[in-house]
Amino acid sequence: MGNIFKTHSHVFGIFVLVIFTVSTFLIIVTAQQNQDLRQRAATTTVKQKSIKKIVKNVLGDTNNLVTNGDFSNADQSWTFDNYDRKTHSIENNILVLQSNNKSIQGVKQNITLYPNKTYRISARGWLSSSLPANRPFEQNSKLSVCLFSVDQSSLMTCIWFDGTSPETKESTLLTVPQNNSGNFIARIYSALNIDLPNFNSYVDDIGVFEEAAPPTPTSATTPNPSSLYPCAGKAPGTCRFDTGSMTDLYGNGQFVEAVTIDGKG
Repeated sequence: MGNIFKTHSHVFGIFVLVIFTVSTFLIIVTAQQNQDLRQRAATTTVKQKSIKKIVKNVLGDTNNLVTNGDFSNADQSWTFDNYDRKTHSIENNILVLQSNNKSIQGVKQNITLYPNKTYRISARGWLSSSLPANRPFEQNSKLSVCLFSVDQSSLMTCIWFDGTSPETKESTLLTVPQNNSGNFIARIYSALNIDLPNFNSYVDDIGVFEEAAPPTPTSATTPNPSSLYPCAGKAPGTCRFDTGSMTDLYGNGQFVEAVTIDGKG
């Protein structure tokens, strides 16, 4: 009887040990899977933030930033530029504009720019699909990001997007004249003249930047280094310098045709 009890106890002990081993193994595997998932999520977040940071760096020095749009739900600086608010949305901090050839779809922001200063507008944009082959390839068929004066409609600069891959672009420089009031609008238009289902324009990382002023000359006199005037200080006929164009060889304001001339012109 005692032997039977011992045998049963031995079997029960083995059974408990097996159950404990299997449970421990499952706990370890589950914990490892959860850790892997957390690491993947963290990596994805870091990648997204890194991409944002790279794009921001492309746009330039944020110290010169006049205005920007992160297009988050908390960003209230941009207002609707149409009466139908169903034509645009914010998705993952990206402005989505539904194209419609019946009206202008987009957002705008009123900003103040100052006379005698120079500005540019930058943004990243793309389209949901390629432009239709039968659509005229013109500016109004593209996604437009513009900066223009309220009281001088001719004073403006724009950039356009017509590709399906995100691309960061900068506009040409815009200098505000002395007589301008400084009232400007930064405006984003969807790709106009397109009336297709599910055809969208996307914009993020927009910014208006003030260009740094050029350095003020330290002297009113004209510099005369030998690097600029290779024949300066040498008598005519003693300096040979070939440039192929009219050149002020001697730094005296007299331009000569410098083509194998031996310094005489």
